[in-house]
Amino acid sequence: AELRLNAVVELIPQPFAASLEQEARSGGVGAGIYAAALALDGARVLRDTCSKKALCAKAGLEQSSRMSSSQPAGLTFSTFHDVDESVFSSMSLSWPFLANYAVSVLANVDDSAEVEHDDINEWLDVLIPLLFAGLYDALNNISYEPPTSGALPAPADVAIAGLEALCTLLEKGNNTLMTLAGDLQSILDLLKDKLILPLLKLPSSWDDSDESTAEEVKGGETQSIISHTSNRLTLIAQACRLLETTCRARTASASNGTDSSIGGTALLQAFLLPLTALESGAVSLSGDDYGAMDIIFSSCFRCSDILISEPHDDIGDGVDQRSLARAVMMVAVSVLTPPEGSNTSLSKTNDAATGLLMTCVTSALIDTPEKRQLSVTTAEAGCWDAWKAVCSELDDGFGLSYSMPSIIGILADWDNSDRQISALAALRNAVQVSDQQDGGSTIGIIMQAAGAEIVSILKAYGVCSTPQGGVSDRLRVEACADSMKLIMVALQQLCSSGEAEEANLSVFLTVVFDIFTSLISYNGLPNRPSGRPNADPSLGRMCAQGLVHVVRTSPAAFKDTMALLEAEDRAVLEMAVRADMTGYAVAQSQAPAKKKLSLKGFK
Repeated sequence: AELRLNAVVELIPQPFAASLEQEARSGGVGAGIYAAALALDGARVLRDTCSKKALCAKAGLEQSSRMSSSQPAGLTFSTFHDVDESVFSSMSLSWPFLANYAVSVLANVDDSAEVEHDDINEWLDVLIPLLFAGLYDALNNISYEPPTSGALPAPADVAIAGLEALCTLLEKGNNTLMTLAGDLQSILDLLKDKLILPLLKLPSSWDDSDESTAEEVKGGETQSIISHTSNRLTLIAQACRLLETTCRARTASASNGTDSSIGGTALLQAFLLPLTALESGAVSLSGDDYGAMDIIFSSCFRCSDILISEPHDDIGDGVDQRSLARAVMMVAVSVLTPPEGSNTSLSKTNDAATGLLMTCVTSALIDTPEKRQLSVTTAEAGCWDAWKAVCSELDDGFGLSYSMPSIIGILADWDNSDRQISALAALRNAVQVSDQQDGGSTIGIIMQAAGAEIVSILKAYGVCSTPQGGVSDRLRVEACADSMKLIMVALQQLCSSGEAEEANLSVFLTVVFDIFTSLISYNGLPNRPSGRPNADPSLGRMCAQGLVHVVRTSPAAFKDTMALLEAEDRAVLEMAVRADMTGYAVAQSQAPAKKKLSLKGFK
């Protein structure tokens, strides 16, 4: 049972976990019922032999070696006198794992199985109160770390087993669990007060209205009470899983019109208070407990995502979806726009925030003016997946137009190459997706607003003259490839427009040919290297391919533009065109034939 639980909570490598889970289920209903009986007996033994009637280890707890003689027979033994002390010890230590295993088997019995479902439900009805009691004891003593050789289950082990079992019951829609709404809310409150807030170094009494408390916490005076608990990341993951599972159960009940308040306000506080603390500055993502923070905040965003993903006017407890979406959306944006010096390694949190943001912008909860503003916000944040989703939800390129001033600022920021090139890649992706549908309006908006910046990027990176100094070869090639792609799409658009755009095409080609000349001269071609520092012939080949495209699509414009160039520049471009058309073949010079000696002259 313990191995099976370790497999489920990913404490065992996946290949072994799959086989353990299959073996655990192979015992069938009989094994599940027997495990339930052992768990109930083990819990009863533990409570009867402990001085404080506890279900887990705690400070100052004393355990006697025998049960009281007044105890009646158990479910698995007829008289306690016949049971060895080692068996009692094993039962009391293993009850949480046995209860967890019993729930995993009995709650997953197929409806088509030839078993009495009423009998199974009776066992589950008895196990559920035991799980709540165990969780209550464990969470109230979660900071206690018992000796490894102890005969009592550790609070963290009891909590992990109980939380995983409750998740299973919620996923299966167990009716008994649904009727114990007050107990579920109590557990959610304990998770918030004893686990989530302390891990964020917030007191359990923290409230967003108490600014002085937030400032005190920001100073780092409050310490986590479970910072040294073993398996704490697993415990946090199971706690967050329960929050998410409860949110799904709440959404499913609301969809069925039965109940939209599963978990009550305790559920909402458990995942909204951390986000509120993050927004107010009481918690910073630059803390040192990256693992715990990543699990908690990513789960908070996923909980919000779950509750707003299904269309409901009211998600219970006086909270409507629109208000929730607007509130958490801005927190997600702030997470995706980290200030200088903050931690950027919270990958789970960033992914969850991006997912939430995309859910918001693709729903009807956010109106058009808000989406327009969000296109600006996401562009400034460099959250390009969300920006793309926002722009796709706005017609006629409004999202792109509204966000272009912000994007121009990023493209002109030579102090941040990564951000600059990511913006360039986002524009290239937008053109690839949109121009197949909008007749070229996207490239028109981009080049009209940011054409000068795009051309400057191509030239600066192409000839290694960026203001910030040397950049990696990878960034240099990406910058040139993306800017070249945008320029070529603009050329194709102008070339296909006919006489209407002939004047604009001539002006554009003059600028582009000047840049092509600089790049080819600096980088050379595959068959004619330049020998310059960091020269890359592949960049010269890109320019040559662009020239050949113009030659084939607009020969007259090509000829007119070439006539305006200096003779030296014209020679460079003509050489590049010939090289590309001939496949960059290297000319082979033939050595003069050696004269053969003739003996006839000696006759």
